[in-house]
Amino acid sequence: PDRWRLGAPSNHTYLALSRQSFEPLRIQRLGQEQHYLGPLNGPELLVVLPEAKAVGSVAMSMLGSDADLGVVLFTSRDASHYQQGQGTQLLHEIALMLPELLERWIERV
Repeated sequence: PDRWRLGAPSNHTYLALSRQSFEPLRIQRLGQEQHYLGPLNGPELLVVLPEAKAVGSVAMSMLGSDADLGVVLFTSRDASHYQQGQGTQLLHEIALMLPELLERWIERV
């Protein structure tokens, strides 16, 4: 089940991802990991960033201590900017902190 209630009066529903659409990408790129650094292919980019242009690489992190509260992405035009093997400590800290901040504006289900 989805973990956040997005709807009126929020006008940011366009930021919500379909779990059904995202799950294959999550399995392929993250597996059992909480973070992924590297490229995404065209269909994957359409799922997470449908209007983005010139994305060469991403840093993607699942939110929450159980990695079940959503996903945060950082992008770069440079295909080698984010790559496997880079440290993920900052991503980890953001992924733990962000859900608490989001609760100020949207309700957790």
